[in-house]
Amino acid sequence: MNLTASLFALVVAAAGAVGAGAQVLTKAIEVRSLSSAEASGGREVKLQGTVTFIEGPGAVFFQDETAGSFFQPENLGELRLGDAVEVTGRTKVGNYLPGVARAPYRIIGHGPLPKARSVKHDDLVSGRYHYQRVAIEGIVRSTTPMDTNRSVLRVEVASRIVEVRLDARIEDDNTIVDSLVRIEGLAADGINWQPSARTAVSANP
Repeated sequence: MNLTASLFALVVAAAGAVGAGAQVLTKAIEVRSLSSAEASGGREVKLQGTVTFIEGPGAVFFQDETAGSFFQPENLGELRLGDAVEVTGRTKVGNYLPGVARAPYRIIGHGPLPKARSVKHDDLVSGRYHYQRVAIEGIVRSTTPMDTNRSVLRVEVASRIVEVRLDARIEDDNTIVDSLVRIEGLAADGINWQPSARTAVSANP
């Protein structure tokens, strides 16, 4: 009994030593590749990327050359889309993929948003591009205003419906319905989209 307790204590101590010396994560792909258990352990991160969507103080999405991720800013401040930021903090479990818990950041530059990758419905279902900028083309089937500055569009993409959350108010009778459009935005949980105010939309009657 005493031997078992001693061995258990030794294993725990060894595991703690490994965690303390774990390498700092510097790429978004390293964060999104963590298991829930690993992310909940609070791995240290130091990431740089371009802000692609701001959901308020609860989450800011950003993307580097490897993938997309999110962090909870200590202070939202004057953060804008296209800002290049450096985020230093620790990982947390997200709704779909791991991200960075409440953390400080600093703005290190500003530039264009990352190029949106053209995707199909099945790409979104797979989750492969979640939290990254993507683009779809399809036919708008309905528009529903949600509040003063947000709407939901249902877009038919190759006979499948994708829901788009747009940061702009579009009335029910808007002429965009039945139009062919291209939408660029952030692929997010539940095949929802959160295009930014700078999203490019081309509508052809």
